[in-house]
Amino acid sequence: MTRSKRAALTFISNGFLTLITLLTGFVAARLLVRWLGAETLGLFATANGWIGQLAILEMGVGGAMLPLLARAASRGNEAEIRDALSASFRAYRRIAGASLLGAAVVVVLITRLMVVPDSRVIDVRFGLVVGAMSLFLLPLSPLRALVESSQRGYVISIVLVVQSLLITALSLLFAYCHCGVTGQFLAVACGGIPFYVALVVDARRTVRGLRSIFFQDPSPGSLAELRKLNRPSIICGISGRLGLYTDNLLIGYFFGPAVVVPFMYTQKLAVLVQGQLQAVGGATWAALAELHVAGNQPLFNRRVAQLTRLVVTLGIAAAIPIIVYNRFFFRLWQPRLEFGGQALTFFASMNAIALALMTLWGWVFSGTGKLDYAVPSALAGSIVNLLVSFLVTQQHWLCGPVFGSFIGMGVVQLVWRPWEMRRAFGSSVAALYLAVVVPLLLAVPFVAAALAFERSHPPQGWLGLCAAMAISALPYTLAAWFLLFGNEERSIILYRIRVLIRRNG
Repeated sequence: MTRSKRAALTFISNGFLTLITLLTGFVAARLLVRWLGAETLGLFATANGWIGQLAILEMGVGGAMLPLLARAASRGNEAEIRDALSASFRAYRRIAGASLLGAAVVVVLITRLMVVPDSRVIDVRFGLVVGAMSLFLLPLSPLRALVESSQRGYVISIVLVVQSLLITALSLLFAYCHCGVTGQFLAVACGGIPFYVALVVDARRTVRGLRSIFFQDPSPGSLAELRKLNRPSIICGISGRLGLYTDNLLIGYFFGPAVVVPFMYTQKLAVLVQGQLQAVGGATWAALAELHVAGNQPLFNRRVAQLTRLVVTLGIAAAIPIIVYNRFFFRLWQPRLEFGGQALTFFASMNAIALALMTLWGWVFSGTGKLDYAVPSALAGSIVNLLVSFLVTQQHWLCGPVFGSFIGMGVVQLVWRPWEMRRAFGSSVAALYLAVVVPLLLAVPFVAAALAFERSHPPQGWLGLCAAMAISALPYTLAAWFLLFGNEERSIILYRIRVLIRRNG
């Protein structure tokens, strides 16, 4: 399978994953609110957020091993792949041990880290113990990077569909049985097992002697290279996690766990769009790394600018109906909860675009082994994000965390990162700025028109809402297709659509 076909298939499979998540997640969320209640769901989301923060202990290994595996895969050197995997396995075994210790600390201190009613302390603590059991699977994490570095991200998407369906089914079962916070942690832990099993099965087909690789000693050269790439990856990884994954923790601390649920669900559509936009980077970073390794820098920079414009344009096309109609969607979907507000919707939609763009550019740096160039903007953006998020949320503004992300990521990093790409790859700063700004400016009249139409023609029911959202996105999409994309870009997009049709025909 050619490189472009693999990228197209990865992007398409991510779209399928989003569709499955959309259909099952929205139905399940409404039932979970009914069967568990907002407080229990909020306790689970906040406690799970603290377990998620243990990923800081990864110390950048994930970002460091990607370029190692990508270079080995692009050369087709099996010995080099085995050596890189061995070094990654060794690092992740240590990470798993440190994470388990960190989880024990979280279990002990959880009542100091979040607001937990006295009657729910045992449930939350036992749930955390159950959730920590999944950390034993961490040493298998390099297998995912192996799949992605070989440009077979569609394999990951297919497995994630199965995982998503399983977790959703178990979450509903345990909620119906009144298993509380512990049941939700158990659903996530059980649902994650098939994912790693599938990675092992796939790896056994592509790499010989997987068990021996897991336990063998890596070469000093691989360990040295991993440590070299690890330093900037540590800073970028910690900065990103602290900046983007503390939102629920702040809301739970200042507003209480019950408010976490409407805060999350108000952003649900934007988060789904964000995941699909991020898939563009996941589907293309390995191909871009190959261009860089091959020394084809002009084509590399042109593709980065084209992908930047594509991500921003797709993001705006999806954000317009969300900004205009999210309140109608929320009231139909979650009548038991209070809508989080238009400001929260707007900033969440803008953050979806900004985070997808930062992910794309981040893949470019990490996939080529030049992540150290991205450290200053990542560090500055996360510091600004945390500071603004804390100060604004402290004033009891529900949109505080997402507003902080908008300033730190959508302003600080978005302005700074193109200059870092110029230093690392010789990219045109003007071309990257234009790829972002022009689609945004083009969207202004279309957003105004959609808002005016919504005021005069509010949608009625699910059918009317779906029709209104589709119609609101169509004019901008058509205008962007003919005004923003050149013949080459349109040809590439149409080619990938033809690949989809042929594979499904």
